[in-house]
Amino acid sequence: EVARRNARPIRCPVTAIVSPTDGIVGFHSTRDPHHADARYIEADVSHTGMGINGRTLRLVVEALTEQ
Repeated sequence: EVARRNARPIRCPVTAIVSPTDGIVGFHSTRDPHHADARYIEADVSHTGMGINGRTLRLVVEALTEQ
């Protein structure tokens, strides 16, 4: 199932906000090797702080409003 999903390209832009200091998800696990077009933005924020961190929220708004 996973191999079949990975073989299908994602057809919409993907932006992921990742953190080397997450504390829950290992930083090496934040990259998807099957979808090279994904954009990764690093933010120095904890796992639980992602949803309330001002800079992280601004990054989400910026990613959603880009043309």
